[in-house]
Amino acid sequence: MTERKICVPAVIAAVLALALGIFSMPAESIVLSLGVIIFSTAKRRKYRPLIPVIITALALLLSAAFLAFLIYGETSGTASSSYWLMRLIFGEMR
Repeated sequence: MTERKICVPAVIAAVLALALGIFSMPAESIVLSLGVIIFSTAKRRKYRPLIPVIITALALLLSAAFLAFLIYGETSGTASSSYWLMRLIFGEMR
């Protein structure tokens, strides 16, 4: 019986996605998280996907919440951000 190992590049990419979500880049974090989840599930026969998927799920939740907070601040007029996605959606800051 062969033992499946942990895919180190997937764990590193998952931690990077979490760091991007924490340090105010939610769109990039969501894209990277989805890529890590797809990669981990595709390679599940060779590697254990549990650790990268859990980390990326946390990154997805954090990034989605932060992105919702940014959108809420822009629509309510209480905050403005220079984040590129907010400028793409809402136009120039006032």
